[in-house]
Amino acid sequence: MTAVQIQSVGNAIDGTAKLAAEMIRAGGVIIYPTDTVYGLGCNAFRAGAIQRVFEIKQRSEKKPTLVLVLDRAMLERLVPKIPPIAAELMECFWPGPLTIVMGARRSIHPLLTGGVGKVGVRMPDNEFCRRLMTDCGVPLVSTSANISGKESSHGVMRSQFGGLVDLFIEAGPPISNVPSTVVDISEGRVKIVREGIISHDTLREFIRNPDERW
Repeated sequence: MTAVQIQSVGNAIDGTAKLAAEMIRAGGVIIYPTDTVYGLGCNAFRAGAIQRVFEIKQRSEKKPTLVLVLDRAMLERLVPKIPPIAAELMECFWPGPLTIVMGARRSIHPLLTGGVGKVGVRMPDNEFCRRLMTDCGVPLVSTSANISGKESSHGVMRSQFGGLVDLFIEAGPPISNVPSTVVDISEGRVKIVREGIISHDTLREFIRNPDERW
């Protein structure tokens, strides 16, 4: 495993993003900082890399994992359409810690959807993630960097995953230990799958006609 430490601003981010992008394009698996917890991830279009992420994390193939996108164009490579309620949430909360579950394209790897035809996506509010996706040009698998069912502190990530991933990008303690909030809008209403940084009350505050769409 290669370990790289980056600063919060400046050319160090540019250089590290380019290195990580090369690893992603080559089918590698990395641990990287996001706007919430550290992510364990890869190219969302590389089947072998996705399989490795699940094996490293010891994650059930029935549990989907979210995907990070840079912009609407990248999102449209994952979903056939963006429902109006999804567009409304995107306008209010993206970039930021809200994962939106919607219908996936049939070409999406079944491990990303848990085999149910839906994919969870979000646009991160994180400079490094955005530069990485700009450089590699693909959506990123992003599951929390811990073994499934086990808590993992920032201090033990490197030892826990040493030899299992290709690149570890160290950027100090995570911005938050709380993951993104996950909402499923695939059936035309907002269903909270996981309440994270964005609360139930905050979501309702920003959704028009919440009683009709909740």
